[in-house]
Amino acid sequence: MLDPQEFIGVLERWMTVYCPDPGAIVLDLPDETRASLAVPTLIFRSAKSDRYHTRATSEGLHALIPGSQLVEPPWGDPEWIERSNAARGGTGHLFER
Repeated sequence: MLDPQEFIGVLERWMTVYCPDPGAIVLDLPDETRASLAVPTLIFRSAKSDRYHTRATSEGLHALIPGSQLVEPPWGDPEWIERSNAARGGTGHLFER
């Protein structure tokens, strides 16, 4: 039987590799690098229902990139979830529209 504390320790070590800076807006790209971007940047606001790409992420990224434009996406809020479920169920595709 696996010791729960040992399991938690392993997951915490993995997380430091996956996400070395828990305060970063976007993984593996330092905030100071994003702040120095000097290209036109369009950022789609995250859906309210998106647990993985939160609105705080898209809005925080917008705040870090000078001159970026934050816009509402052309798809509905639950569309990603609906298409993901359809793709997993074999009744649709993720990028069919």
